[in-house]
Amino acid sequence: MPSNANRLYGLARSVIGTLALGACLLLVASAGPADAQSKFPDRPVRIITPFGAGGAGDMTMRLLAQRLQEMTGAAFVIENRPGAGGRAAMRSVLDSPANGYILGVTGNGQAIAASLVEQKPYDIVEDFTQVSVVASFDILVTVNAHSPFKTLKDLVQAARENPKKLNFGTSLAGSTQHLSALLLAQLEGLDVAVINFKTSADLVNALLRKDIDVGFDFFASFSGSLEDKALRVLAIGGEKRADYLPDTPTAKESGYPEYVVQSWNGLSAPAGLPPDVLEFLNIKINEALRDENVRTKARMIGLNPEGSTPAEMRARMIADVKKWGAVIEKAGLGKQ
Repeated sequence: MPSNANRLYGLARSVIGTLALGACLLLVASAGPADAQSKFPDRPVRIITPFGAGGAGDMTMRLLAQRLQEMTGAAFVIENRPGAGGRAAMRSVLDSPANGYILGVTGNGQAIAASLVEQKPYDIVEDFTQVSVVASFDILVTVNAHSPFKTLKDLVQAARENPKKLNFGTSLAGSTQHLSALLLAQLEGLDVAVINFKTSADLVNALLRKDIDVGFDFFASFSGSLEDKALRVLAIGGEKRADYLPDTPTAKESGYPEYVVQSWNGLSAPAGLPPDVLEFLNIKINEALRDENVRTKARMIGLNPEGSTPAEMRARMIADVKKWGAVIEKAGLGKQ
């Protein structure tokens, strides 16, 4: 039986291959006279993402783009522009016309960057038109399968009774994973060491070796070791239980109502997007995210497909800028 990691790899190749073929065919079809179609979209729509190909954030948009192509007959082309903390990708979106043909992937990563970056090249709220949330990813508080901690309450109690003894592991300094560990420590007044690894794979290996007591990351990072029963999830950071871990309680259920941590991504356009184009995109994105095939594939890689109104996405971005800004300030993290 193929491993979960192999299934994820196969899904990634299938979606990327299908989307690439569809995009090529639709690019050819849309190359006629400019007045061949009078309604949006009458040519390819580019989605610029700050992530590399193949990761969960990239896969989110490829699943959506594939369905949008099928629904509208227009090519939705993914352009990966990783690096510079996502600023290069966002700058390329803002340098484009506000006509709906250039969209950027924005989310809580940009909300965090708003407080971590000293020289802000843009305002992530005011310089963009928020179109819709697309998906969220729950933080998983995870331990080695042989850990003495059976619940989140066990972990918090042990950390409180043994200051400076426990190690919280995360990946990438300044990431959602990193800040999720800091947030739990701040909320519960815990004196623990927070260790940042360069990659999620390094974090998982440290958990498997018992070099750290607990790890904070997403399902895609832990899935293979969870399938092998080498790791165990104490709690998830979502508002409700996840379809892919239905027997695992949320942190809220475990007695920590303030500990809600999700990464999320959505689509934005430059400020000034025409209202009719905004309405069209929002309706189609939400319709695509209700497609059962999209939802099934998303759940396989630990995604919670969820659309929103533009106003709801804007409010979520504002709330996350405030939330993570407070965590960053309290932790004394240096600005980049």
